[in-house]
Amino acid sequence: MEDVFCSGGLGPTPDDRTFEAIAAALGRETETWQPALERIERRVRRMHDAGLIESSQVTEGNRRMASIPAGPDRVFLDGRGMAPGVMYRVDGRRLFVLPGVPSELRAIFSEELAPELLTGRTAGVVRELRFLMAGEARFYPVMLELERSHPEVSVGSYPNTQTRELVIRFIGADERQVLEAMEVVRQRVAPMGLTPMA
Repeated sequence: MEDVFCSGGLGPTPDDRTFEAIAAALGRETETWQPALERIERRVRRMHDAGLIESSQVTEGNRRMASIPAGPDRVFLDGRGMAPGVMYRVDGRRLFVLPGVPSELRAIFSEELAPELLTGRTAGVVRELRFLMAGEARFYPVMLELERSHPEVSVGSYPNTQTRELVIRFIGADERQVLEAMEVVRQRVAPMGLTPMA
């Protein structure tokens, strides 16, 4: 099957027209994808709580990122940003429309798209814990512990300077093992006064 990839132009400003252009090319209307809108609302609230933006209200520009061409065959989560990635099957081809921000593009491609759709394997289980204004160095001991106790789970830390969040991401083939590793982190950092955000 031939694949076509398109990236960029999914943001909140008027020049971000990729979803509209794809909808026009496919002869479809755009529709609000509710999980993406809810994710955007949560991120805006977190940015407001961190003092990075004045209002917790979602702007029209933010809402545009949740408006995708109708009838996608697959919608990809964007754990590092707001705009979702999508896939459509058209005339025997797969059309992938992905964010252009490098960190978002890499995450969707490596964690969701490639494992399942390009190699025939089942996508790995990906879970996250988010902490507000928490330094990465405080997680070093528990991450080192997890390398020994849960070698089958990949654990990484990803600071977000925009939202002042630290994301601890867990990736593994077995959901039970991933959840166990998450619980270890929760237990080890709780005495430090660190609690994951809802």
